[in-house]
Amino acid sequence: NRINAVLSIIFDRFFGLLGLISIVLILSLVNKFNLFFEILIFFITIGLILIAFFFIFKKIKLFKNIINKFKQIIFYLVKNPLISFLLYIISFFQFLIIISVVLIIIEKIYPGQNLIDISLASSMAFFVNAIPITPGGIGLGEGSFQIFTYLLTNLDLKFATIFLINRVFYFLSSLVGGLVYLFYKN
Repeated sequence: NRINAVLSIIFDRFFGLLGLISIVLILSLVNKFNLFFEILIFFITIGLILIAFFFIFKKIKLFKNIINKFKQIIFYLVKNPLISFLLYIISFFQFLIIISVVLIIIEKIYPGQNLIDISLASSMAFFVNAIPITPGGIGLGEGSFQIFTYLLTNLDLKFATIFLINRVFYFLSSLVGGLVYLFYKN
């Protein structure tokens, strides 16, 4: 049903963002200590805004079924911390792999760059990419990667081709999952 479909997307994004936020905070703590606190305040602010939206939506009848189902899933995840931790770890390592591909591409095209700064820039770009403004974040990820890379490294990546190449790689790797799904469905 539609509620379950919507909630599966929400929780997929939730655990993905938890993993990504962890990576951003770790990288900013390691490399840019002052930036760590700014990013932490940003994520806390976003969290508070999301909680406010949750309470606003709770008052609207249309969202009551979604909110009730959402609560059920939250209680399930709280009662099963091992599952919650496993989902978080999967997300964390998935983003580490995706960021590693960015680093491999950047090392081939622009060798000798500070890879921690590039990792931080790509992590923040993936966060912006998750904002549901354009389909799949197309354009947002590339543009934000170019801006973050320039701010952190002064490296001017023309049209953020690194991020676009990475997008092609993970699109192609997703095709494998799509094919498995099609064979499984049939």
